[in-house]
Amino acid sequence: MTASDLDIPPAWSKAADLVLGSGWRRILVIGATDVGKSAYCRYLSGRLLDAGARVAIVDGDIGQKDIGPPAAVTLGFPERSQTFSATPPVGFHFIGSTNPAPRITSLVVGVARLSEAAAGEAVTLINASGLVHGPGRRLQARQIEAVRPDMIIALERDRELAALLDAHSHYRILRLPRSPKAKRKSAAKRAAARRRRFAAYFQAASCHRLPLDDLVIQRSLLSDESAEITPNLLCGIADRAGAGTGLAIIEAIDGRDDTISLITPVPRDRINLLQLGDMRIDRDGRELTTEPSS
Repeated sequence: MTASDLDIPPAWSKAADLVLGSGWRRILVIGATDVGKSAYCRYLSGRLLDAGARVAIVDGDIGQKDIGPPAAVTLGFPERSQTFSATPPVGFHFIGSTNPAPRITSLVVGVARLSEAAAGEAVTLINASGLVHGPGRRLQARQIEAVRPDMIIALERDRELAALLDAHSHYRILRLPRSPKAKRKSAAKRAAARRRRFAAYFQAASCHRLPLDDLVIQRSLLSDESAEITPNLLCGIADRAGAGTGLAIIEAIDGRDDTISLITPVPRDRINLLQLGDMRIDRDGRELTTEPSS
């Protein structure tokens, strides 16, 4: 995990120097899509690891993930010996879709909970959703209020975050230029990236056949109506305490013996709650729904 392949603007380096000398423990990185938030988190985490710090990444970009699969907020602890994108997720908060606009409450709750879970000796970097306009301004404002970061690092084009940042000027804020290598991605490239992340997550999955009576099935976290339980529905898995342990794909429902078959890398003994999502995918990561995504 090196920064040698990154084109680091001087302002990025100065900001990292400031963070290293500050003692700040919780840093929120915000910005629109395709400005280089992930690149900056990668760079800053590398600098912190080089300095001997333990680093936690809360990945709140549910559409274009660095840590773990899409449709969930994830928590990981990167190490110097691995690539940033290979950091295994150790915490999950299931959102159930890759479109953040209708899911602001769930997304804010997930980022806040995993930020608290990461608290302690680690310096926590929170990579926020790239939705910053329209409903995104409300999302980012509520996220700032929920997380209460020691520092907000804002990557922007042409002061597009001015109104949001002015409304939170009582926080420490660093405004940084976007990455010089950042390019706008097409919808096709975004879909391909999501597919790769889903496929990588489910590559080592097994199929578990469970009695429905053994599960607490929660209706969708994303709407007021229960999601229809159908094959290929993407679901979240949680343990008895309600802590997210991973994702699953429904393979089949057998009404003859009231069982459900789940494709998931989560061990059988950690499957207690099944949280229904709003999208369908296959094991190779192909999305079978046409809901707008980020």
